[in-house]
Amino acid sequence: MVIFSEEDKIKSYEKLKIWQDSIIFVKNIYKFTEKFPKEEMFGIVSQIRRASISVPSNIAEGWARRHTKEYMNLLSISLGSLSEVHTLLVISKEIGYISDKDISEIFDEINKLKKMIYASINSLSKKIK
Repeated sequence: MVIFSEEDKIKSYEKLKIWQDSIIFVKNIYKFTEKFPKEEMFGIVSQIRRASISVPSNIAEGWARRHTKEYMNLLSISLGSLSEVHTLLVISKEIGYISDKDISEIFDEINKLKKMIYASINSLSKKIK
């Protein structure tokens, strides 16, 4: 099923607020992970960065496919990537790389993006019923 009623007006995924906010999230993750120990650059830092990059990438891919079910699936993958980032940050805190204070803003961003993605999925699911 082809999608897009309100999205029809948007000619590029780059105009989607959810995509724009997820790009900012990736930039923030990169800045944040610069504080990690250098020996983690190819370990946990690399994994956190890859998972964060997956969020806007899957939003863009889903939007570009222009089919509701595929878009919803890729939005769901973005949710999984956000949960992966969250988990990796919790692990980083537990092993002493970062503090609760350090990650509170990132967790707020994760929660904001999750809400946006859930809202998009819910909106799209109404179109296929």
